[in-house]
Amino acid sequence: ILSFLEALKSTNENCPNCNMELPVDAKFCPNCGKEVEKESIIGSLLDDPVKKMSISFKIAKRVETKFKTVGDVIHATRNEIMSIYYIGKVRSRFIKNAADEYISG
Repeated sequence: ILSFLEALKSTNENCPNCNMELPVDAKFCPNCGKEVEKESIIGSLLDDPVKKMSISFKIAKRVETKFKTVGDVIHATRNEIMSIYYIGKVRSRFIKNAADEYISG
């Protein structure tokens, strides 16, 4: 257990300004006071292109005409997706599920 605890402690990040080791949930560096910027994993996944989802290349090309990113597909309604040529009820559900699956991962 102690070796596991040490491994967890060693994964801490360092301050980009002063290179001091930061506490796990630090919002500011305790040494220099610089704000610690955390990148959201989900935010970066939402910005990924539609082509990265598990849908066929041809369907991805059609979806890309209206929705460029995975986040756009997540926020779209099924009716909006069905407005794309050759996308009906079944494919719109498939596309929405693929976007949800991509985010959950």
